Amino acid sequence: MNKIPEAETAFRQELELDPHNILATYKLGALEVEKGDGAKGKQLIEAAQKEKPDLDHIDYNLGRAEILLNNEAAAANDFERAVKIDKDPEVIEQAWFQLGTAYRRLHRMDEARSAMATYQQLKDEGAKKSEKALETYRQDHPDASTVSPAQSPQ
Repeated sequence: MNKIPEAETAFRQELELDPHNILATYKLGALEVEKGDGAKGKQLIEAAQKEKPDLDHIDYNLGRAEILLNNEAAAANDFERAVKIDKDPEVIEQAWFQLGTAYRRLHRMDEARSAMATYQQLKDEGAKKSEKALETYRQDHPDASTVSPAQSPQ
C-alpha cells in the first residue's frame, strides 16, 4: 500500500504549523527523492542539513537526490560518507549498491566492481541472518511451522 501521499500531507501540515520543523523538512525532502524529484528533494534535505547535519541517513538520501540529478561525482561522495557513518545495515547495504552505480556511471569500473561485491556480501550476510532468525523462530514455536513470523499473533 502506497503511503507516500499520506506522509507528504502530514509533513506539509507539520510545516504549516511550524515552518522551522527540521525533521518534517528533511522527511519531505526524502519523500520528494522517493517520488523522483531530485531537485526538490535535494533542496529540502540540504535546508534541513544546514540546521541539523547529523540527521539519520542524510548522506544516503542526498546521494539518491544527486543520482536523480545526474551528479554522479557528488552522489559518490555522499554514498562514500553513508557507508562509513550510517548505522542502519539496510541503508549501508543500499548505499554500497548506489555507490557501485555512481562509480560505474563515472567509468570507475574497479571501484564499481568492488562496491557491488561489498553490496552482494552484505546482502548475503543479511539473508543468512534472516534464515537463522526464521529457524530460531520455528524452533521456539513448533506449532507455527506453517505460519510465518510476520503472520504470527503478537
